[in-house]
Amino acid sequence: VIELKGLDLRQALLLTASVVKEMLFYYREKGVSKQARSMIFIPEISRLSRFYKNSLFKDLAKSLSELKDFGIGFAISSPKEIDIEDEIAKGIEAKFGIIMQNDIGVRLSNRKQYRVLLRPTISELKASA
Repeated sequence: VIELKGLDLRQALLLTASVVKEMLFYYREKGVSKQARSMIFIPEISRLSRFYKNSLFKDLAKSLSELKDFGIGFAISSPKEIDIEDEIAKGIEAKFGIIMQNDIGVRLSNRKQYRVLLRPTISELKASA
């Protein structure tokens, strides 16, 4: 986990792009893999995509699109789907959207979309008991 709270957006983009690129170099040396090796979580990627014309953001998007071949998955969040850069969006295989409270819309690549209801977690059950 890398904390980005104290960084401005340019610094956060630089650090995120550097970490993703280094992971790509590391796992590329290990070779192609269908087995999951690592996972990258990038919350609120739309904040970084303000720099979408920046070559560093384009490099980040390209690196993210190549990760799958080496067993690295990525999860991103964005308040609006339209804010996700096309280069990144084409590598996304599953999309989740909150319809209302615990009603979630799920879209998987090459499959029919559906909705699910989330159950409360155990910690919430204990707190209400």
